[in-house]
Amino acid sequence: MKIDGINTRIISLAPSWTTVPAGTILTVSGWGKTTENGTVSSSLMAVRVPAVSSEDCGKSYNNIHMEITINMFCAGFLEGGKDSCQGDSGSAAVSDGIQRGIVSFGKGCARPGYPSVYTKTTYRKVNYLRKIIISDVLCKKHAQSNKTIDGKIVGGSEVSIKDYPYQAHLLIETDKGYYGCGGSIISNNYILTAAHCLPNAKKVYVRVGSDYADIGGEVIQSTDLKTHPKYNSKTSDFDVGLIRLPSNIVYDDTKRAIKLPAKGTDIPSGTRLIVSGWGATSENGDSSDVLLAVTVPTLTNARCRLSYRSLTGNMVCAGVPQGGKDSCQGDSGGPAVASSTQLGIVSFGVGCARPGFPGVYARVASPGIRDWIKDNSGV
Repeated sequence: MKIDGINTRIISLAPSWTTVPAGTILTVSGWGKTTENGTVSSSLMAVRVPAVSSEDCGKSYNNIHMEITINMFCAGFLEGGKDSCQGDSGSAAVSDGIQRGIVSFGKGCARPGYPSVYTKTTYRKVNYLRKIIISDVLCKKHAQSNKTIDGKIVGGSEVSIKDYPYQAHLLIETDKGYYGCGGSIISNNYILTAAHCLPNAKKVYVRVGSDYADIGGEVIQSTDLKTHPKYNSKTSDFDVGLIRLPSNIVYDDTKRAIKLPAKGTDIPSGTRLIVSGWGATSENGDSSDVLLAVTVPTLTNARCRLSYRSLTGNMVCAGVPQGGKDSCQGDSGGPAVASSTQLGIVSFGVGCARPGFPGVYARVASPGIRDWIKDNSGV
């Protein structure tokens, strides 16, 4: 399918934590029937209908012994007259340019007292499809078969946010949809991430204080995004970015800043880095709903250049020779930590956890990176 932006365009799905409040005006389109048991339309039609509260909708469908679950919402006029109908099933229900629902079922069409029922696009099974779709968005240079933007930790284990309170999950909105990255709290109003997570971003939804990628904790929206001016998307050099939050994070046992190293701090070979995130648990696998972490040892840059000839002094590698443990798709931008100090930012690699190909991280203490972070965040 050719997406030309005029006659064909991708619709954005609603972020996973959003709701459809009663009264939200939804536009539903399709070629379905124009009257109950009538004929289908030869031309594309659209109708605008308001969302109905779950309570009111439940009363309607309880009368005919049908359950309205938390994965559904209703929309229509209680007096009837406007509705989706047979043949519109599967079509989109849209508000503010975002698809909130999928036409599912109803009693007849446009009957008084029976609004139509829609599947929420925030329903977990729909979000599973979202993860499949956005996992095809590459975050690194193509020649390196890079990690994709939506992925997990490989060879790690489930952990509690209370042990990693600096971890942040980023849902990044672009004109073409959404994708996920990791980040870290470095102050009460700044998130550190990778530059490759932010190109073309319009808005970032930052979730902190939760074990989960899509529920719980606190969500703060930001459009104040910066990437290092020397970031090179071909080599991944200077792969660092900042997100400034419009409101301060209130620290508690699930939300706290991570310490950054002093400029020029050395990272000896064998330093054990703890990498955390919600990325894929296997190469091209599914992303994790629960926070994961893995420990990997650093390598010398000389050793790492045997795998990555373009490696620069602004990078550090970590992994085990036999593979099996690594960051992966969706961990991009997340923290690599040793001794309660963030030494790296998940950047790129060939595949995930492949033998002979360690993960590559932006080196936070590199003078060109550390000075930029200080100048732009005060940290």
